[in-house]
Amino acid sequence: MARIFSTHLGFTLACLFIAGCASYRTSDFSNRPAHTLPNRQESKGLVVAASVYSTADAVRRHFGPDLWKAGFFPVVVYLENRGQSTFELERDQFEIWPEVSRTDRDANPAALAPANPIDLATECRRSTVGAYFLSPLLVFPAVWAHRRIEQYNFDFAEDLESKALPVYYRIEPGDPPVRGAVFFPRPVDIDSLDEFLENAELRVVAKAEGSKVAPTSEADSRAVHTASGKPQKPHVGESTLFILSLSGGQE
Repeated sequence: MARIFSTHLGFTLACLFIAGCASYRTSDFSNRPAHTLPNRQESKGLVVAASVYSTADAVRRHFGPDLWKAGFFPVVVYLENRGQSTFELERDQFEIWPEVSRTDRDANPAALAPANPIDLATECRRSTVGAYFLSPLLVFPAVWAHRRIEQYNFDFAEDLESKALPVYYRIEPGDPPVRGAVFFPRPVDIDSLDEFLENAELRVVAKAEGSKVAPTSEADSRAVHTASGKPQKPHVGESTLFILSLSGGQE
């Protein structure tokens, strides 16, 4: 009787473990350009918009369950260059500032800095140790489970990299709109991420490195226009601070 019970228990555990080796399947983000999104800001022809995934279901839908379990959430950033300047952005320049940090950055240790997607992939990596416990019971399912977990980890890391905003991005005039996720740690001392984000801001500095059109006269300057038809002068070497409210930007 004990042997039968042990066999049934082992078989049940094996089934439960194998059932947990599901394939990695997620949805992509919206492909709408930045200027069509409600939570956006435009300066010097560059449009920056943001959408935050602030619930476990939303994060699971786009990145699987492990990212939220590890204590992280993504903010999807949309970029669109509708002007004549070239802009450079760095992922490390993105920060989430709570309400108390609006006046003094140095006095606010609670500002959230972005995480490295490579580190996230390592932190969220699923262990294959459980597959070895199946070996005395069922050799083939153990090997299969091990391979499924390794494939899941590979697919997760690949998806994370493909959806993440590059560490450095240069957007030229006429480039197609781009989007990418920036990952932030969830504060451990809050009850609700939505409540924390209610008065929070996403801040980023974009640097205008040059212009494809360099007017040499007032007449030439009037010929430089944005996509909306409004005249625009080239902005060379200037930095612009974009501030986006995260209230109402949840998905």
